[in-house]
Amino acid sequence: MIATRVSPWLPLAGLLVCQSAIAQGPAAPPSNAEAPADDLLSDDSLFELAPVTVTKQVERDDEDHAAGSVQSVSQATLEKMEYDDPHSVLLTVPGVYTRTEDAYGLRPNIGMRGGDVDRSKKLTLMEDGILIGPAAYSAPAAYYFPLMTRMVGVEVWKGPSAIRFGPQTVGGAINLISRDIPDELSGGVDLATGMYLYRKGHAWVGGSHGPFGILLEGVEIGSDGFKELDTGGNTGFDRQDFRLRARVQSDPSDSLFQRLEFLASYGHEHSNETYLGLTDSDFRATPYRRYAASEFDRMTWNRTEFRIRHTLEIEDVATIDTVAYRQDLSRLWRKVNGLRAGIAPIDILRDPTGRRSV
Repeated sequence: MIATRVSPWLPLAGLLVCQSAIAQGPAAPPSNAEAPADDLLSDDSLFELAPVTVTKQVERDDEDHAAGSVQSVSQATLEKMEYDDPHSVLLTVPGVYTRTEDAYGLRPNIGMRGGDVDRSKKLTLMEDGILIGPAAYSAPAAYYFPLMTRMVGVEVWKGPSAIRFGPQTVGGAINLISRDIPDELSGGVDLATGMYLYRKGHAWVGGSHGPFGILLEGVEIGSDGFKELDTGGNTGFDRQDFRLRARVQSDPSDSLFQRLEFLASYGHEHSNETYLGLTDSDFRATPYRRYAASEFDRMTWNRTEFRIRHTLEIEDVATIDTVAYRQDLSRLWRKVNGLRAGIAPIDILRDPTGRRSV
């Protein structure tokens, strides 16, 4: 008997042979074969395409190109919160911490990235990109801080991103953005009242006509205070701020655009504030008490500012911004410094009993 053995690879081998035969056969020319090169170069087959220009314009955003962390608080957010205390506004920014001193933010203490909050000395504080303090190395919030109610934006620059503003690179920089001159005639009024006879009046009006523009703004804010003097009396504050802003500019469509802006402002504060605190026992009993010895403690200051800013824009090539400004601040802070009886205040606070009773 003859046994027949069929290999399982036979069908596959036959298929490969068929495919090989087909591959070796003459290939039929395609129906849409390309024409010879000589025909393509003939005058009748040449035609000119219209030029195509591809352009892209990138709007530079300082926050997106910053070397470090940058956060901002928009005008819509400020209007929604309606905070007058800068501490409350800045606490909404991650990484910023504060220490309240007078509960109104008249002299805020702000810190970030582990820096000391005392008088915001580890930060560079600015308004419209201009230093608030008299010099880059001074304590910028020691005796003056702009009113938050008239701001339309806040920028917080941390770490290396603050190098462009000043030497405080360990902490950072805070830039407060004030109201600009509107393009059309407009205005607004903000009135508020609250506990301890708190009151606020804020009004502004401005507009532009042709190359000219002007803005007038005024703020009055105050309170009778929440602390209770042993002899009675006001422990609050009163503060005013008035500003005039004017500008003249060329046609924005000009290839060489120029704008000249002038600002003049006056501010005044009278606050019945003191450095004198309370003993531990008195604080536990009446935390809002204020000793009679601090009855005449008060801070008074007057501040003027003049600013001239010139802006030159050369199409999309460059922008040159030049600012000349002068700030004058005169202050007088009367504080209790001693007693006629010859007893040092620190000794009284350590042992407020007997003849040392406060």
